[in-house]
Parts: sequence; C-alpha cells; structure tokens
Amino acid sequence: MISVSKLKLTAPLITWSETFVRWAAELRQKNFILDDDFDWESWQPSFSGSGTLTFTPTTIHFAQFWERGDHLQLSLHATGTTAGAGNTIYATLPHNITNSKAALSGWVIDGGGRLGAAAWVEDEYKVAISRYDAANFGAAAARQISISGRLNLR
Repeated sequence: MISVSKLKLTAPLITWSETFVRWAAELRQKNFILDDDFDWESWQPSFSGSGTLTFTPTTIHFAQFWERGDHLQLSLHATGTTAGAGNTIYATLPHNITNSKAALSGWVIDGGGRLGAAAWVEDEYKVAISRYDAANFGAAAARQISISGRLNLR
C-alpha cells in the first residue's frame, strides 16, 4: 500500500477534487490534469435541416475538435441564412462515432436574443440542434448556432 505521505504534491492545492485527481494521476505515473496538450484541429462541417429547412453558413466562427483516447471534444459556432420550414439544423461531425444519441450543449439566435437549445448526436455522421421549444426556425439571415460537448468515439 502506498502511504499518502510519500506522494509528491505541489502547492497550491486548489480544490479537493483536483487534489484527488492529481493523487490518482501520480499513483498511475500519469500527469493528465496538468497536460494541456489538447491539439485542437479544425474541420469543415456541412449543414442540412429537417423538413425543407436549409442552413447556409455565411461565417463559421469556429469548428474545432480534439481527440484523446476514446473521447472527442467539439465546439462549433456558425452564422448563416435559413430558408424553408423545419425545427432542426444538422452539422456533420469531424469523425464518425458510435455513441449515437449523446447529449451536447448549445444555443441558437433565431431572430432575437440567444435561446437555449437542445443539441444531440443524430447518427454516427452528424450532430443536431433545435430551439429549446422545438419551434421551427425563422427563415432569414443572421441566424446563429453553437454546439459544444464531449463524445465517446467507441
């Protein structure tokens, strides 16, 4: 058994949670808390919509992801023009995944202020986002979507 007094800890210890994670990392001879080498990569998503809805991006503010082990972290923010009728916008993923229906966080701007949104993995190829109230998107320019979250790849 390893004695707690033999662990080499660095100060300051910010929270108990971080302290325990650091101890576990040291016990495993890994330093995953302090390793900020998350190599963010960019991808070019394609967009589609439910029903007859289309989303044509005018600006992709960012479409970034990183992979570590079996995890994929992604962040997507785009502004575009909507046309047609439908309540869900789809964006392709940077990698195919098998963790279908995973929940993500998101928000939309649909002709007013920022609204809460439901975001999820629709299938192994794309993520989906809809307004919190599941109402159809208005057809106009300057619509924004933002999706963020961590997914299991396998």
